[in-house]
Amino acid sequence: MLQTAPSGYHRHAAEQYDPALRSARAQRDDLLIPQIQRAWHANFEVYGADRVWRQLKREGVDIARCIVGWRVSPSMHTDFVLDALEPALYACQPELGGLNSPNRESVELATLEWVHWFNHERLLEPIGYIPPAEAEAQYYRQLANTEPANVT
Repeated sequence: MLQTAPSGYHRHAAEQYDPALRSARAQRDDLLIPQIQRAWHANFEVYGADRVWRQLKREGVDIARCIVGWRVSPSMHTDFVLDALEPALYACQPELGGLNSPNRESVELATLEWVHWFNHERLLEPIGYIPPAEAEAQYYRQLANTEPANVT
C-alpha cells in the first residue's frame, strides 16, 4: 500500500471538490483535453501523440508536446481500410441478402469523407507534416514560378 501524508490527501480531496484550487497548469490542461480529443477524432483516430501535437500547432493551439503524450494507433494503411471496406460493400448488396441501398450510400459517403481527409487534412511526415494536397499545390506553384531554360 502506498502511504500518503495526510496533508497530501487533504489537498487532493479539496482539489477534487473545488477544481479552482488546482494549479494553473492543471486547469489549463483540463481545457486542452477537449482540443486534443477533437484533433484525434477529426483525424479518424489514427494520429499518434506527435501528429496530434503537430495538428494542434498547425491550428494555432499553443500546447506542449508532453500534454499530448498519450498513445493511439500510429498509422492507418490504405490496404487496411480497403480490406475493411470490401466486406462492408458486399454486405450492402440486397440481392445477396445484405442491407438495403441507403446503407450502401452511407458506406460510400464515409469512404469519400475518409479519402478527403487522407488527401487534404492528414499530416504526412515525409513531406514536412503537411497534407498531400497542400504539398501538391506548392509543387505546381513552384513549377509555375520557374522560368523555362533558354535552349539555343
